[in-house]
Amino acid sequence: MKIIDCDVSYETVSDKSEFLISPNPGKGIFTVTLRETNCELLNWDVYDQIGKRVFTGAEKYFCENLQKEIDLSMLNSGIYFMKISGETFSACKKLILE
Repeated sequence: MKIIDCDVSYETVSDKSEFLISPNPGKGIFTVTLRETNCELLNWDVYDQIGKRVFTGAEKYFCENLQKEIDLSMLNSGIYFMKISGETFSACKKLILE
């Protein structure tokens, strides 16, 4: 079993960055917002409760604010964890798929 390093109560990525998932809970289409970050390459992975990666994505270099729609409607209802990482940070949030 893979252990996901994910503090689900952690709200900020760093002192100046913010990572949001909305709506949460949601029906399958989620908007991921990352505010006030450096110019860098982003990767995100979605894991199920047992630590299996069920979705992965990347965004080429971007600056400042990112708002990205992610379709997870192919997944079963349940609790998942989204980990987003860049060159200078990493953060994880719980998301609920209804």
